Amino acid sequence: MKRLRRGTSVLVAFCVLILATKAYAEAWYLLAPPWRNPIKENEEEFDTTAQLVRWEQMAGFDNARTCEQTRLALINKIEKEHRRDKGAA
Repeated sequence: MKRLRRGTSVLVAFCVLILATKAYAEAWYLLAPPWRNPIKENEEEFDTTAQLVRWEQMAGFDNARTCEQTRLALINKIEKEHRRDKGAA
């Protein structure tokens, strides 16, 4: 199985809200799951069942909208690159 580049983890990344109760502030974090090692037959290459402490923080934001826009932009960019690489093979 050909392993995709590290950046493809954002395909399954999600935004998490962290509330700072004393300051009444919000912080949104774009997270990505860890790679499986080794990858078995018919198994996703990312361990989406891993404990949250093992997920990688990709970025932080002040609001959900910006977090989601960034997540979608990253997904679009990676899918475009993947299609281009697949076409070159």
